[in-house]
Amino acid sequence: MSSKRKASNVAIKLFRKVGYQKSFFLSNKPKGNVSIVALERGFLEKNTLESVRRVITRELSRSGKINIPVGFNTPFSAKPSGIRMGKGKGKIAKHIARISVGTVLLEIFTYNTLGASKALKKALHKLPIKTEIRHRDRFFND
Repeated sequence: MSSKRKASNVAIKLFRKVGYQKSFFLSNKPKGNVSIVALERGFLEKNTLESVRRVITRELSRSGKINIPVGFNTPFSAKPSGIRMGKGKGKIAKHIARISVGTVLLEIFTYNTLGASKALKKALHKLPIKTEIRHRDRFFND
């Protein structure tokens, strides 16, 4: 028996789409001073990223500009609770974002990089996937 965990069918179906191309506004090249970058693949919902944005806004006291370059373009269908099996596929419940390794989830444009990295550290606890904070002057060759 191999110890490797098998991905669920939902994860396989959503990541392996024929002819899927990333939208032009999705960019793996960060433009902000401080960014959150994904270290593993997974899914994100809008409300998760909204709660992260709120934490950062409160911590920075609205002194920086926050950019979220993630597109929520994958529909996720679900049946209502209490409904029996069968009778077709459920309605679209929400839209999710497929996140791959190295995707920039959030960027902050600010002069106070120390305060921004402190805010991002607090915000990382809200995300369901492994992420890291990257500073533009240290990690990116621009």
